[in-house]
Amino acid sequence: MGKPYFGSRLFLSCDLVGSTNYKQEKSATDEDWYLPFATFYQEFPEITRKYVPPEVNARVWKAAGDELIFIADVTSEAQVHDVVQAWLTCLTDFQESLDLVAPKMAVKGAAFMATFPAPDREIEIGEAAPDVSPVLDFLGPSIDTGFRIFGTSSERYFTMTVEVAWAYAEHLLHIHHQDEDLRFLGVRSLKGVWGGRDYPLMAIDRQPREKVNKSLDKINGVRHVSPSRVAKLAAACSKDGDWPSCLYLPDAKSRALRRKKVHEKMAKAQLQTSGNSDVGSIPEGAPMTSVPVA
Repeated sequence: MGKPYFGSRLFLSCDLVGSTNYKQEKSATDEDWYLPFATFYQEFPEITRKYVPPEVNARVWKAAGDELIFIADVTSEAQVHDVVQAWLTCLTDFQESLDLVAPKMAVKGAAFMATFPAPDREIEIGEAAPDVSPVLDFLGPSIDTGFRIFGTSSERYFTMTVEVAWAYAEHLLHIHHQDEDLRFLGVRSLKGVWGGRDYPLMAIDRQPREKVNKSLDKINGVRHVSPSRVAKLAAACSKDGDWPSCLYLPDAKSRALRRKKVHEKMAKAQLQTSGNSDVGSIPEGAPMTSVPVA
């Protein structure tokens, strides 16, 4: 394996809602029951190529049941914002196709960020044949947190880890824009995350103008949250000694998101722990962006 990737990556999911019930009802009587799923696996990646900015190299990481998880190489808070917005468009676009073949199913999505080579790591699965790119998988506390966040998403709420919400909010602050669809859903206890402390759950409301939802929000106390409050909360979380994640975007306009020394310190500590010979190979003054795997 070549030099590690230095920086944060964005992970995004698209999951089918109601798929289990659909298969239970249709598989015994309809030989074409699988068509909505074939449509999902074939069409959704094409839709992402239509909307997601090409410079982030969005590609499929893995398929997990009726869920597709993509990975994107982002280097700034603007890219995080733009990719998330593009992803929301992808979800809406594919929903229209899904309605034609399985109107009882819906799509939902979520996003998290992980930072390499520390606190998260990329590993090769098996040994690649000559002239064949290795198959990579990803491990780490940010990955675990991200999958917990995936489980909190719904057809209405596109949920995000604190790091995604932080980058998203910082971009809004930079362009002086208040996103009316940004929501704070309260705190959740996520198994195994942050030592059991309640985790702040952020989301983008995909159905903000539905009358029933507006009424429910008033009862449940769900409200719009300003980008400045999101950024302050995220910054406070990042400074907690037990916070499991780290964020590094080398082209960010916000200094808090491109603290190279913080990321470099974490990366070197983990590489030393693993005995990796690449310790200290981070170029001084160079942006820690993608370094291709040999």
